[in-house]
Amino acid sequence: MTVKEAHDIIRQLRELEFPFALRTSTRMTTLKTASVPTVTDLFVATGQRNEKNNTKRGADTEVLMNEIHDREAGSDAHCAAGVFYRSMGEAMEIPFNLLPSGKAGFINGIHFAQELCDFTVEYEKTAVKPTQSTLSISRRLMDLETANYPSILKPVVERVIATRLDEHIRVSMGYRKPGSALSSLVAGSVAIRKCMLRYLSLPRPDFMAIKVLEGAPDPATGRYAIKEWLDNAWYVKPTLLNRWGPKSWSVRLFGTGNVPTKDGPFCDEGYDIKAIGPQIMENKGQADVEAIAENFRKKEFPAGCPFHA
Repeated sequence: MTVKEAHDIIRQLRELEFPFALRTSTRMTTLKTASVPTVTDLFVATGQRNEKNNTKRGADTEVLMNEIHDREAGSDAHCAAGVFYRSMGEAMEIPFNLLPSGKAGFINGIHFAQELCDFTVEYEKTAVKPTQSTLSISRRLMDLETANYPSILKPVVERVIATRLDEHIRVSMGYRKPGSALSSLVAGSVAIRKCMLRYLSLPRPDFMAIKVLEGAPDPATGRYAIKEWLDNAWYVKPTLLNRWGPKSWSVRLFGTGNVPTKDGPFCDEGYDIKAIGPQIMENKGQADVEAIAENFRKKEFPAGCPFHA
């Protein structure tokens, strides 16, 4: 399987097969970073998860994760994940020598994905622990997830999210343990949804693909917009639907009240991928970025399968 084929499979999974599940998993991954003290200590030191910067940091992270997975760069899906992340890791110069087969080599994408998953699980067990920084940052991240729910439902939503976390992750983040009744209800709902999608749902046609990012930049500004927002409407165009659709009314009635507006505070003109990140660093280091990009273009990455190049 080539990297191009792997990327196409990943994109099909995200846009046609399981858009809700994979977008939710991306957000859960971001949430779980707050269980690792070394990560949260960095957030505290830089102030990038303080009350002022928290919402933009969350939006920027989601933009980057979607750019990685959506843009051009066992089962076919399992193998595709291994091929895709192996190629991405090599491009980022991440060594894989800590994996059991890192030096001897991997058989295929499934083999790599399984070893990477096993390593991640073992790392979590040894690295995560409750500290002042994990508890503080976890609270801010959960506030993002529940920002646009009615106050009366926020504790319930928090416990529902907690049911999807492993016990050691939940303890490190300081979330209350969900009751057995709620855990069973959530597990049952997920099982029913899986069954319905597998046996009762027709394939999603291409014209109904769920895309988080705009496929092309705005001709006038050269910037990209996103179609979904979590708490504040960062990088979302103030279209009629975004301003007056069902979600906007829910946000007005129960949430932050911050819907997309023209010339508003949340960059409604869209984002420039080169400027994504802390505002204090915006438009800085462009020469270094271009040098890295040029070096990247000169590298000879395998056109075929990275495991059989």
